[in-house]
Order: sequence, then C-alpha cells, then structure tokens
Amino acid sequence: MLMTTELQFSKNQQLNDVAMTAIAHYFTEGHVAAQPYSSLDVSQRGEIVQVSYRFRDSLVNAESKLGIARSRESLS
Repeated sequence: MLMTTELQFSKNQQLNDVAMTAIAHYFTEGHVAAQPYSSLDVSQRGEIVQVSYRFRDSLVNAESKLGIARSRESLS
C-alpha cells in the first residue's frame, strides 16, 4: 500500500503542477485575482476545465485507494 500511496501522491502532484501551469498565465504579478473567466475564449476555458477535471479525478482515485470515505453532504 505504501508504494501505491507514493505513486498516487506523485501522480496527484504532477497533475496539480499541470493545472497550475495551465492557469498561471492568467495571473499578473502583484495582483491577487486572475483575469475574469468571462474574458477567456472557449478554447482557454476548455483547457482550464480539462486540467481541473483530470486533477479532480486523480484526487478521487487517491481517496478511493486510501479508503477515505466522503459523506453525502460533501458531495453536494
């Protein structure tokens, strides 16, 4: 299980890095907020959605492998 946990952590870290890289250029140095989502075109929005879903799926997979149960309230 330790090897599985380490591999899952590594995969999650990689997907987190991919997600952060995908959105990094929408942030400006010295500003807290990113560009408004409404100002992005369809392909830019699609890229953000794809990487965020891959990261989310990776976390859900890790949750399952680690035996972490979520309550129904946290799903809504």
